[in-house]
Amino acid sequence: FAYTRRDGRVVMQRPAKPSTPVRFRLPPPLSNSSQHSTTSSAGPTPQASEKASLAFADNAKDEAVAVSVAPDFDALGADPLRPYGGSWRATLSFSVAARPYGDGTRSILSNAEHFGPLRLQKPLWPEGRHPVHLLLLHPPGGVAGGDQLHLQAKFEPGTHCLVTTPGAGKFYKADLPSQFLGSFDIDEAGLEWLPQETILQDGAHAASDFEFRLSRGARVIASEILVLGRRDYGETFSRGNFKQSISIRREGRLIFNDATLWKPEFLHQSVSMNQHHVSALFWAARPEAWHEDEVAALESQLDAACLDKARLDGGAICGVSQVVAGLLLIRAMGSTVEGVRRITHQAWAHLRPQIFQRQATLPRIWNT
Repeated sequence: FAYTRRDGRVVMQRPAKPSTPVRFRLPPPLSNSSQHSTTSSAGPTPQASEKASLAFADNAKDEAVAVSVAPDFDALGADPLRPYGGSWRATLSFSVAARPYGDGTRSILSNAEHFGPLRLQKPLWPEGRHPVHLLLLHPPGGVAGGDQLHLQAKFEPGTHCLVTTPGAGKFYKADLPSQFLGSFDIDEAGLEWLPQETILQDGAHAASDFEFRLSRGARVIASEILVLGRRDYGETFSRGNFKQSISIRREGRLIFNDATLWKPEFLHQSVSMNQHHVSALFWAARPEAWHEDEVAALESQLDAACLDKARLDGGAICGVSQVVAGLLLIRAMGSTVEGVRRITHQAWAHLRPQIFQRQATLPRIWNT
């Protein structure tokens, strides 16, 4: 048989047309009972059998068999992908603690538990005892329909940690929604949350919700870059949506909450993206407030970076504001990932010495 697609259905060519339809029941998929908290898994174990039928197409021009799959949704509940292996369910929980090292302390990965395809690579100390660099790995490479990722992290007093990713994250085109949830507890510690960009493919339906809980003395630098559509492949974001939420609490009090529902029409509105398709949200938090001259110096530096970017690819926009004392917010948008990334790197290089008394050194993985 040769498989083709017609009218949204998968069909396979056959030499002759039978007189009556053929119906059969597929056996339930093999169960996988070996999943546990220290190994990756391929999703939940199916509990319901799959009902399938072959309905022969009545078409005189091309003899074809139309294949339709009809799962028993009443038995499946909330996971309609269960008969096909299930969607990815992944959780990762880890802690960073300070331990004696030489004449001082060193930040270490003290605990890590995972279920499914969300892992941490071996911790590295390229800058000395602090910070510890952690590489967040998602082996599938992208988030598909129905996938759910959940990240929980705790940073104990006296620690400093930099978390990044080896490459861009992706949300694939899908009819089912997917989501990535994250929660961070920073207790008198330092965190640099610097994942690489997230690419939202055309037709994706996804959500991202991250919460940062800071103690009084916590210090944080965080960056999120969102790319709507793959312009290098001639793709525009014309279908789908993405709900992006970020909340920040200091000593239990909500100091910042940003929730955006990204839609295709935003790309063309002058009050939103204005034909740009790359957006960045960069923020920095410290116990003490920034003085006006410090904010002005950062604005001047970022304006220069925007002008450099404009000469390269035709335009960039960025702005800086201190929304509350000790919380600095930077937004940027542009036409290329490289240009917007240059702006966030410039902000990081300017603010890191002020917050952590360290010069910005790019993680090696960013250059590979």
